[in-house]
Amino acid sequence: MSFNLDDAVVGGQLKVGSGIAPACGEGPLKYNGSAMVEGPVVIGNPTTFPYPYGALNVAPLTNSDAPTPIVPGAMCYGINNPYSFSVSGPSALMGNTDVAGNLSAMVNVQAQGNVISNCGRHILALKKDLPFDMPHPNKEGWRLRHVCIEGPEIAVYCRGRVPADGIIHLPTFWDGLVNPDDM
Repeated sequence: MSFNLDDAVVGGQLKVGSGIAPACGEGPLKYNGSAMVEGPVVIGNPTTFPYPYGALNVAPLTNSDAPTPIVPGAMCYGINNPYSFSVSGPSALMGNTDVAGNLSAMVNVQAQGNVISNCGRHILALKKDLPFDMPHPNKEGWRLRHVCIEGPEIAVYCRGRVPADGIIHLPTFWDGLVNPDDM
């Protein structure tokens, strides 16, 4: 059975599905204005998701009746960027989060553990002056462990003594990190 309504106002609680939603309250303990939808739910362009990617699927706005969204200070992508999903206020994501595009932050990015990029190729650990791990630029399957030091320049160092023949033998990774024309 289905109903077609021009407008609907739900004064208490909206439940779609037969599950129990403790976060919405039940019976006399219900929270008015709360909603439970078992999903999958698509919000926005209905053709964006060929199958359910999750319980909630949020797509770009394609409703011609709605004004074009304007998100002030839309970071790197311009002032008038119609986002698919916009959140105002503190937010929490519980569980793993995958981002298939760019991740931009207007202020700080904080991590309580390691920051891992490029599918594990680069690992930045939690504490200052720590070693960091990266792939060897010239040897497949090898990794290099470096330490971040603080100073007024960005540089790559190689320490040692000049041998008797006067030829300095640099590590194998050197040409992958340094421009030989300005050493």
